[in-house]
Amino acid sequence: MTCDNCKEREVEIHLTKVENDTKVTLHLCKQCAQQKGFETGESILKSPLGGFIQAMGKGSANVLPTPADGFGYAHWTFAAASGTGVKGEVRLSGQLQNGVNLFGVGTDSLDDPNGTGDWTNPDQDPGPNGSPTPVPTGQWLCIEWMHDGAHNQTRFWWDAVEHPSLATTPATPHMGNAGVPFTLPTFTNLWVGWYEYQPTTEPFELWIDEVAIDSARIGCVL
Repeated sequence: MTCDNCKEREVEIHLTKVENDTKVTLHLCKQCAQQKGFETGESILKSPLGGFIQAMGKGSANVLPTPADGFGYAHWTFAAASGTGVKGEVRLSGQLQNGVNLFGVGTDSLDDPNGTGDWTNPDQDPGPNGSPTPVPTGQWLCIEWMHDGAHNQTRFWWDAVEHPSLATTPATPHMGNAGVPFTLPTFTNLWVGWYEYQPTTEPFELWIDEVAIDSARIGCVL
């Protein structure tokens, strides 16, 4: 596919936005995307997010393979944000326990006495069978994660369906320093990728595509 702008170079960047309830997608080469003022590659991860009162993240993920028999526990993160104020990261993550792999949200505020410590709250929203739906393998997911710094609030959508159990406010119950309200840092950094906290020989594969950040919810096109 050739660039929508120059009609010469191969497409590397797909930009999607919503204008007046209409989805608009641009397919651009790296050079044209930069000329239009869109940051690409590592510059996105280094750009400050502190000017966003509310940062909305959207992405697609494909996790492979299914854990091997006998592999009982994993704690992983695929997006996290940090900044000034409270130390540590606010994490979009999950845990595999007793063969069930669930999304989770949480933080690790390191040694900050004003932080809530190290904790992860798992998905508790009932799926079709009445129990929380495990993270599937071998398929694409659309994940949206909102940070509303002005109100110390986060929200989570999976394939356009909100999961209230993965939302957070200062009053959200949590482990770690259980008596400390969960407040968010003033965000200046974001990373997207994969981090597994326990040493393991178990292979993990994560595909990520169409990452977007905006000051309002973008939504998923399924």
